[in-house]
Amino acid sequence: MDLDIKIASFEEGFELQKAVVEALRKIDFRLERIIDEANFPELLKNIITGMALSYISEPSVQKPLWACLGRCLYNGKRITKETFDDAANRKDFIPVAVKCIEANIEPFTEGLLSAWRLVAPVQVENSPK
Repeated sequence: MDLDIKIASFEEGFELQKAVVEALRKIDFRLERIIDEANFPELLKNIITGMALSYISEPSVQKPLWACLGRCLYNGKRITKETFDDAANRKDFIPVAVKCIEANIEPFTEGLLSAWRLVAPVQVENSPK
């Protein structure tokens, strides 16, 4: 698979970020361990990737996801829903979608740790109390 992920416009990326966050809110999970600030970006990426199957099919995520995917190239061609009509390409849909989501949400996660402290029931190492 040849994949060229393009960052969507601010509006499209923000709509995707909002939809994913809202979908994740429906999933019951809790962080019961201490978060190390240095590893927070990796932890966030693991949450987004690990829970992809739980939210990627949410109708609220589909529209902004396809708007972002429409800017990306798969095997040299712009991605459309028809890209995955070929059964041979379907195995790549979830990995492509997750990579697109990661690339478009990551810029919004800067500074997220400080906001996370306000809402998450976890202790954060190496951070001011």
